[in-house]
Amino acid sequence: MKTKALILGLLALASVAEISSAQAKGAGTASKVDSVTGIFIVLLDPGGSPIPRVTWNSIDKATFQVQRSKVGDTCCNNASPAGLTVTSWQDSPLPSSGTYIYRVIATLRSGQVSGQSQLSYTAPAKGGRYRISMTAIRVVTPTTDDATMHDGVGDEVYAAAVIARVDRATGAKLGASVVKSKEYGDIGDAGIPFANRIRAGTASPSGGLNGGSSIGDPGTAGAETFPFVLWEGALTNGGEAVVVFPSIWERDTADFVYRDYTSNWMTASAPILGSPLLQNQYSSTSLAPVVAIPETGGVQQGVTGPIYGNYYIGLTWLSGVDRMIGMAAGTGNPIYSEHIVVLTSEKLAGLVVGGTTDLQIPFNDSIPGGGLYTVILRVERTG
Repeated sequence: MKTKALILGLLALASVAEISSAQAKGAGTASKVDSVTGIFIVLLDPGGSPIPRVTWNSIDKATFQVQRSKVGDTCCNNASPAGLTVTSWQDSPLPSSGTYIYRVIATLRSGQVSGQSQLSYTAPAKGGRYRISMTAIRVVTPTTDDATMHDGVGDEVYAAAVIARVDRATGAKLGASVVKSKEYGDIGDAGIPFANRIRAGTASPSGGLNGGSSIGDPGTAGAETFPFVLWEGALTNGGEAVVVFPSIWERDTADFVYRDYTSNWMTASAPILGSPLLQNQYSSTSLAPVVAIPETGGVQQGVTGPIYGNYYIGLTWLSGVDRMIGMAAGTGNPIYSEHIVVLTSEKLAGLVVGGTTDLQIPFNDSIPGGGLYTVILRVERTG
């Protein structure tokens, strides 16, 4: 019996050794791992900022790293730490809309293998509704009035603004509109009434703008009276820009320059919208008025033709013709340069609903008999 049991035991050991040997041979012929599989991306949404979470299938004894890139934009790359021993990684919030590639790299004893998956992402629109108004015009120094005072005592002015909607990427004008206020100054008397004018200033008992005069009082913003609404609407992150060109016009007897200037904005091309000056404004988050400078195209003759933001003004316009306040003396004809405020959602991100910020813009005539005016613009977030 003992001999028989010993023989059976030896046979059993031989059988185990044979099985182990077969298993070892089988392991040597197992298929080689050649990629990372099962890569899956889900967007988490903590606090309204979508964050991608990447998961993938496990590989025995491997460590991992995840690399994120954006198609067509090298500024949006990110990566996990190397040597991950888990099979998931949470990315940071994606910076902008687009197609993102997630590559998972596995490091094994034999080398590295990888796999990838992609995510098409549309960033949620962020922004709000805003209003920009001209709340006041302050007269520091009036223009020199003609001796006859045929248009009233002191200065008489009206405000206007061109509003351009702009594709920030190309500088293309998507649309334009013009707003104009009522006329302010001396309303005259029974003998010489100025029926369409609103009384302002103290140059005479019936008004007229002089040094220290101010137009504008706190109140409900209106379409033609102060506070004077220039534009109201929605802005979204990455969306179009709204470019405001405010102006103050000294009223005389003929308004053909004003009409030519505003109609030209409706019909002519506007290279100024794609100029380096405004391209910098589209990407900046600082809200501050700027003044046009000669960049491409120099200074245009008159107020018709392609708009570069700088105009040679006819000398005949300085008498008997409505003109812009803010002219600079040039070699020959005076030059008027556009005053500009660029509005984007990113510039106004710090405004809460109901919040406001005021901008002061000087309009200085550095010509003989010229004046100095200050315009107050108010930007509000309404929704």
